[in-house]
Amino acid sequence: MKRQDIKICVITCTRAEYGLLKNVVRCLKSTDGIECQLVVGGAHLLDAQGKTIQMIQDDGNDVDYVLDYLSGDDSEVGIIRSMAKCTELCAACYEALQPDMILVLGDRYELLPICSAALVMRIPIAHISGGDVTIGAIDNEIRNAVTMMADLHFPGTNEAATNIIRMRGSDKNVYNVGEIGIENLANGLFIERGELSKKFGWNANKKWLLVTLHPETKMTTAENAEMAETLMRFISKIKDVQIIVTYANADCGGQEMNRIYESYAKRHDNIYLYPSLGQANYNSTMSEAYCVIGNTSSGIVEAPILAKPVINIGLRQEGRHRCSNIIDVPVCTEDNLRDAMTKVQTMNLSPDNYWGDGNSSIEIVKEIKHYFEHDEK
Repeated sequence: MKRQDIKICVITCTRAEYGLLKNVVRCLKSTDGIECQLVVGGAHLLDAQGKTIQMIQDDGNDVDYVLDYLSGDDSEVGIIRSMAKCTELCAACYEALQPDMILVLGDRYELLPICSAALVMRIPIAHISGGDVTIGAIDNEIRNAVTMMADLHFPGTNEAATNIIRMRGSDKNVYNVGEIGIENLANGLFIERGELSKKFGWNANKKWLLVTLHPETKMTTAENAEMAETLMRFISKIKDVQIIVTYANADCGGQEMNRIYESYAKRHDNIYLYPSLGQANYNSTMSEAYCVIGNTSSGIVEAPILAKPVINIGLRQEGRHRCSNIIDVPVCTEDNLRDAMTKVQTMNLSPDNYWGDGNSSIEIVKEIKHYFEHDEK
């Protein structure tokens, strides 16, 4: 099928997700024959998460549709209500924009209503980062469900591609493009330490510790709160270090974790807390930190190419490949964290590009064009 103005609708609902998608958006917008539609919703609209829709617009993007579905209640029932509203809003969105394809990334719960609405409305789905394994979170089941609904697949590793092929019983439209987050690091455009220090008021002469701990979606709110409390109690005792903490995401239990972070930041002058640093600031901070601690995928995927030690807490990333920079702490106790921090002091790491070479966006857009040009639906 050859046609002009293929409408590709990119949907983003969290700050981390947009940070990974922004290069794809830029590449789509600069490609002849493609109209890039941008739909923004969920946590991007929350003050508590940094209201990052403004960041998206500051990047020069027009927002074509807004999905305001969050109920304000991050309990299990509250999230289900949000999903129900998201389904209804997606139907209206797709009816208004008439996209030829939607493009989504990852494994968060809102992908179920986003993709199921597209499936029923017979809109092809392109999915980035399918085929991964994270058995410690419901993300695993969500990701696999999206894989079964999707038409185009852009996994980040050969292992992930193999998993998709096994699930679908076919290798059609499965393209290993590398992990998309590597693209933000491969260009080497980092903000210098002195500029970061001036911007945020951090002491450039002290070590920086970057902390990002999200809820484990297979744990209760109380268990997630206990994990956050243990981590904050431990790091608050570390001397002569600037501790940079980013808020937990909008998963179940995230609000309670953020209240714990806020209480420690108020009591400790060396703990700096941010709803969102923004992708460039976050990556630059990670490149300057002596260690990353928490359970964020950026520690698993992006930190290895920066040769940064990562203390990975709990089971949220269970099942992902481990580069040599990872120290796993499955059970979050102060003793276990102390042992892990001792190991950090002796690590001698080199950059590891296991997760890709930084050309994901170009490959993704190329295969999307190929899909339509060759009528592969």
